[in-house]
Amino acid sequence: MGDFILTEATGISRQGLGWFGAPGVYTVDQVEAWKTVTAVVRKANGVIFCQLWHMGRAGHSDIFGSQPVSASAIALSGEVTAKNHEKKPYEVPRALTEAEIAQTVKDYANAASNAMAAGFDGVEIHGANGYLIDQFLQPCTNQRTDKYGGSIENRLRFLKEILGAVTAVVPKERVWIRLSPNGAFQEMGCADNLETFDAAIQLAASFQVGCIEVMDGLGFGFHKKCEPYTLQRAREQIKLANPQNTTLGFEKRPKKTPKPPKVTAAMQPAKHHGPVR
Repeated sequence: MGDFILTEATGISRQGLGWFGAPGVYTVDQVEAWKTVTAVVRKANGVIFCQLWHMGRAGHSDIFGSQPVSASAIALSGEVTAKNHEKKPYEVPRALTEAEIAQTVKDYANAASNAMAAGFDGVEIHGANGYLIDQFLQPCTNQRTDKYGGSIENRLRFLKEILGAVTAVVPKERVWIRLSPNGAFQEMGCADNLETFDAAIQLAASFQVGCIEVMDGLGFGFHKKCEPYTLQRAREQIKLANPQNTTLGFEKRPKKTPKPPKVTAAMQPAKHHGPVR
């Protein structure tokens, strides 16, 4: 068996991109280009997943040609790397309308479908590190007063819709999600993160996804606004939401029906070389 590869930070739409030269999986040309990559991985008997990514307020209009979007109009401080690697101040994002949220959910589903057409073995939804999904999850960036803001249930609604859309086009055991309850990266972290991410992990587990990746976060910037979120706590939430262990785990590219192990939570250690994604 070959290695496992995750194509971190792959844009679901032009609006979702924010780094100069970052890859995407939303056009025909991109799908065709990815086919050459996945073919090489398959030839080496490896496994490759595509990480679905929308930067939200962390992007810059120089890259995608319009004002950045987020849950609310709250800007990051500091500078972002814009076109041609030029540093520019973060821009104030505009809050997505409900119609635009619905379109963004469709963008996630389209990107997931494209990834499978390009030969990927599965996808990971990037819900961590202060990017768009995380911006909806946490009240430091979500001050909406509609059905996508306020209560934990409302703040999880965007993620719930994305999980539903992606698992409708990709087998659920081939869908992963990344979350970062401890991370301070991109000015994230809230006092109710334990409760928020209990609910987020239970939500993901209820969809019987293949893996819930919980980033440790302690080594490269803990927000210190609540107690650290632990792997044991994540596993407890998975058991609560999926007591039957009905999700199929992914071990190797299955030729037939894969074995049915349990939903897993992987706590990623803080070993990063370059930007946190």
